[in-house]
Amino acid sequence: MIELSIIIPVYNVEPYIRKCLDSILCQSFQNYELLLVDDGSDDNSLAICREYEDKDHRIKVFHQPNRGPSAARNLGISLAQGRYLAFIDSDDYIMPDMFAELIRLMEEKHCDLVISPMTVEYLYFKNKRFLPLTSSYEGEIRISPEDSHKIFSLFETSMINSPCARLYKTEIVKANRILMPDGIHYSEDLIFNVDYLRYCKSIYILNQSFYFYTKKKFGSLTTSYIHQLFHAYNTAHDKVIDYLTGNVGINKELEEKVYYILVRNTIISFINLFYDNCPMTRAEKMSYIQQILHDEEVMRKIGRAYSPGLLPTVYTLLLKTRHTCTIYYACKFYKYYKNSLQNISRRTA
Repeated sequence: MIELSIIIPVYNVEPYIRKCLDSILCQSFQNYELLLVDDGSDDNSLAICREYEDKDHRIKVFHQPNRGPSAARNLGISLAQGRYLAFIDSDDYIMPDMFAELIRLMEEKHCDLVISPMTVEYLYFKNKRFLPLTSSYEGEIRISPEDSHKIFSLFETSMINSPCARLYKTEIVKANRILMPDGIHYSEDLIFNVDYLRYCKSIYILNQSFYFYTKKKFGSLTTSYIHQLFHAYNTAHDKVIDYLTGNVGINKELEEKVYYILVRNTIISFINLFYDNCPMTRAEKMSYIQQILHDEEVMRKIGRAYSPGLLPTVYTLLLKTRHTCTIYYACKFYKYYKNSLQNISRRTA
């Protein structure tokens, strides 16, 4: 029986895909199938995948018209035959012992999900930089009110947001028909993980990084304007608050902090409007901000938010003013200031 199904959505990653695939072929754990789903690439990505497929019987290549990474991962899920499930992005790479360690922990600890932190590799500096995103906690977390602070920390630190550097049970995914949501272009991974967590009794946090997430200068979701970003954040937030209050049983203090995550993400979604590739005019941006600030349901959530510290207080009060012009120029200035610092850092790094 196949122990592990590794799913990789592939789209225009010709410069990176070989390094990704080679890192998988070098795994000390060998009982796996590798499902490569080409999502309508118009470079040589598909041809490279076919080349690797010809060399190794464990590699299976599938092709579909461009529908986005969620649809590509969902196709992989439907085809997966392994006991365990893992996702890798096609421009990232992993250490040789990653799957051996994750599977060992899954079986020894009898848990339903294993999470390992990532190491961010910044490609846009003159000299590459690496930033390990480690957790403050290592060990088992029970899905219960007693461990609610530990569970909340996964959301507060965004450690639960990605499907990569995790190990899932295929049985849980398929039996409960858990899929990546279609029609959402951001936070879809978080929604998938929340849907999966509903069927978990315990998870294990490993404070050792095996996964290298490459952050490029241009073209990735994290460095470009994202259409309807607030809508994605708001949809994911509703899922998170429903899970933490209904399944975990968090207290009022933690609930207020969960609502503050929406405050922070609302500010981020406004800053997102000032990326260079945003097609919106000044009037359209102002209208977009105003529409969100005058949504009574959104403001009800913001009204329930609290997190200690000066910056959280400033963010929350700023949104509560509903002063569109002030918020517009504050976010525009922040984006300009951040760009200036990044440019200086890139030239000197």
